[in-house]
Amino acid sequence: MTSLTDLREVVDVVTGVDSHVHTHSAAVIDSATGGVLGEITVAATAAGYAELVEFANRYPMMRACEINWRSKGPAATAPG
Repeated sequence: MTSLTDLREVVDVVTGVDSHVHTHSAAVIDSATGGVLGEITVAATAAGYAELVEFANRYPMMRACEINWRSKGPAATAPG
C-alpha cells in the first residue's frame, strides 16, 4: 500500500491556496524538488477565481491541492 504521507510518490506538483477576504494567493510546488514553479495573487472575485483556475491549468501534470479556508471575517466564505 502506498503511503499518502509522502506526496512525491503520488503527485508531480502540489498547488497550495491561501484565501483571504480581498485576495487569494497560490503557489505550485514541484513535489520532487520542493522548488516553486509559479506563484499568483488574485482578487477574491469571480474574475480572480477564473485567474486561479487558469493558473492551475498551466501545470496539468498529476497534482494535489491544499486550500487554506480560514475565516478572515464575515465576508470570507468557503464555496459550498
